[in-house]
Amino acid sequence: MGSSLLSRPTEFLVGKRTVDQPLGACIRRWINVAPECVCCEQAIEDSLHVLRDCPDIKSLWVSLIKPGWVNRFFGCNIQEWCSMNLRENCGRDGGQWRDLFAVTCWLIWKRRNEKMFEDQTSSVREIHDKAKVILISFNSTKNRLQHVNIRGAQTHSERNSCSRIENGVIVRVDGAFSHNSGSIGCGGTIITPEGTLLESFMLRLPDGDALFAKLWECLIGLKRAWDGGQKSLHV
Repeated sequence: MGSSLLSRPTEFLVGKRTVDQPLGACIRRWINVAPECVCCEQAIEDSLHVLRDCPDIKSLWVSLIKPGWVNRFFGCNIQEWCSMNLRENCGRDGGQWRDLFAVTCWLIWKRRNEKMFEDQTSSVREIHDKAKVILISFNSTKNRLQHVNIRGAQTHSERNSCSRIENGVIVRVDGAFSHNSGSIGCGGTIITPEGTLLESFMLRLPDGDALFAKLWECLIGLKRAWDGGQKSLHV
């Protein structure tokens, strides 16, 4: 936890807080913390303040949404706010507002946690830049995976199938991406709930990025299990 937080006087012992408030980790550990927002150190911190109403974050949203939406955007509770942004196009640039909204919220939450637990401070502008990079990566990966056949085999030969496990199988996967070479790969195992290994697999993939590797690890793991005749999966 950052020194700036520790230097503030302890004002109350975290006890009862609603699920709307973002100090769940502190509740579990019963940490003494001050109730103010760790970024602006002015208002009492709850989820809506962190994600929308903190002054720096508010200026970011104002730059992203259509001018005619400002009053409605900042005038609703958190349930209405999330529903509105996931259903309607509030963004200036149109297009992928729902995706941009979700990624931006995640980056805002991540920024808050980095400030609280690691005493790291990043500019609000970085949030928008990172969100755009993530969306570009997501769109590129989605386009590359559009024609990938992930359906299981229609028939299962004795050679490539194992007896169906009544309680399902566990698919464990992982992917890796090298920033130096740009190469990526994925692999994993399929095991029974008791720990018996049914299959292991590894695949080298075309060049891409970390997101491409992560999505491929899920796809290939599911496909290998489906091709093996397994229908009940735990991933």
